[in-house]
Amino acid sequence: MTIEKVQLEAKITHKITSVSVGKKYEITFKFLSNAENIKVFVRNENFSRYDLVLDTDYSLTIKDGTGGIYGEIEILKEIKDIKSLSIIRDIPISQDVVFDSQTVFSGTTETALDKLTMIAQDNQGLSRS
Repeated sequence: MTIEKVQLEAKITHKITSVSVGKKYEITFKFLSNAENIKVFVRNENFSRYDLVLDTDYSLTIKDGTGGIYGEIEILKEIKDIKSLSIIRDIPISQDVVFDSQTVFSGTTETALDKLTMIAQDNQGLSRS
C-alpha cells in the first residue's frame, strides 16, 4: 500500500486504499486543546464523504508541544475501499470570551486570539462572494 500525504495549513490528507486497527496518523498542525476541533473523514471512489466518530472509529491523543497543541489519531476500526483519509482543524466560529475595557490581558485573551487566528487561516482561499 502506498501512502501519499498532502498537507495544507490545517488539513492533512492521506491518499490510501484502507486503514487498519492501530494505525496512527500524526497531526502536524496546531489546534486548540478541545477534541471537537479536529474532524476526521474518509472519501470513497465516488468522493462521498464519511465522517469518522471520535472514540468509535478513532481516538485522539493530544500532545502539548513547543509552539502549541499537536497530536495524533489512532484508528480503532478497519476501513476498506477508500481513496483518502483526511484530518482537518474545524474551529467553531464563536466568541467564547467577553472582552471589556477592564479586562486584564491574560492567557484567556491569548487563547481567544489564537482561536481567531486559526479561524482566519481555515477560511483562507474561500470565496468572498
